[in-house]
Amino acid sequence: MVKVYRTLYPLALVGIQVILIALASSFIAIDIVYTGNPYYLLEEDYSQGIDIAYAVCIHRDVIYVVGSTYYRMFIDGVSISNGSRLFSWRSDWIGELYDCIIVNSSLFVVGVKKNDYGVNRWFIGLFDTELNLVMWRESHDNGAALSIAYGYGYLYIAGYGSIAANNYSDIVWIVERVNRDDIYKYIYAVSNPSRGGDIASAIEVNPVSGDIWVVGTNSSRRTWRIEVYNRDLVHISSRDLEVPNYPYSIAFNSLGNAYIAGTSHVAKIDRDLNIIEKIGIGGDIKKATLYNDTHLVLVIQHSDEYGIQNHYIYILDDDLDIVDTMCVTCGRNYSAYIDRGRVALMGRELYVAGYGARSSGRYLMNTFIIMYAVSIPEDLRMIHKVISSDNFFNIIATSLVLVVAAGVCFAVFRKIGKRKSKKKKR
Repeated sequence: MVKVYRTLYPLALVGIQVILIALASSFIAIDIVYTGNPYYLLEEDYSQGIDIAYAVCIHRDVIYVVGSTYYRMFIDGVSISNGSRLFSWRSDWIGELYDCIIVNSSLFVVGVKKNDYGVNRWFIGLFDTELNLVMWRESHDNGAALSIAYGYGYLYIAGYGSIAANNYSDIVWIVERVNRDDIYKYIYAVSNPSRGGDIASAIEVNPVSGDIWVVGTNSSRRTWRIEVYNRDLVHISSRDLEVPNYPYSIAFNSLGNAYIAGTSHVAKIDRDLNIIEKIGIGGDIKKATLYNDTHLVLVIQHSDEYGIQNHYIYILDDDLDIVDTMCVTCGRNYSAYIDRGRVALMGRELYVAGYGARSSGRYLMNTFIIMYAVSIPEDLRMIHKVISSDNFFNIIATSLVLVVAAGVCFAVFRKIGKRKSKKKKR
């Protein structure tokens, strides 16, 4: 019996070590990053209030930045070579622009606009490349258009709203298909996953199946949800994923697998809506894109030990293992924040927009626009192995058994030792 205990004891010690490693690895520590060097970083304080940049889009040598300044919509056209402002559009409308896309030589933007009666409504605008407003439309009360994609000659837009005016009791998903040449011609689908504030937050076209994928929240479950439509917005399938909180971004590889990023989690999904891999990452993941169809690029907001918020770039391989990281805003004298909206990737150059604040606290009184470009490293290397959620719990369960064995061994050895000491005294 003693031989068995002597065998189990070292195994149990190994189990304790495995638990400590698993706990340390379940969420990625920010201290493994190095500081990235953006080749330009713009800081623009447009007003004495809240200024936020959400998304960037690129056309030739111009980067378009969309957002809001003091609760009014704005767009800037910035030189891709040095960040100087080339074009600018400002509006007196109260509202925000959350996302953008370039189709041929037209810039389409989506967001929210408050009408004359104080009701928030969907907004879609069409601009030329010099930021002249060609046409615009508002629709769907008590909501906002959050994400835009393009396919089959149409624009596809996802957001939320309530069909009955001034009814805030049950917010629903809304998905539009819009004619790119005449944004007044559109159809839409409505989905109501639960009785509550359900929000469709991101939309993309699957390049393999050709279906329209929409991701968002099921408020009753407080989890991610995927809904799939055909090009005419006929519902095909849907699934609630066991991933908590809020998804912000979706990207596809050439096999039709989806990568969804959100609050503290990233998931790889197959074409049948099954989770292939899922990991937890500390921080708020608001933006994601694919690099060379082989690596997932994430933009994450995370605080340091002093409460300062910063932008971190994480690069993951196809198995969601982290291969490179960098902190873009570390060492600056302000907190840097990000929100929804797309990033732009040209070759190895990643373009990101967000906002900063030199004050801290729950309520920010003044923020300013930040936008930067940073290069993806050429020699991507493995620096950290992420333990998936399923494997993590399996490891913990096995290790707990070994820990219990260690406790039993300790108790038995102690008892045997006491008996031997009593015999010696006799």
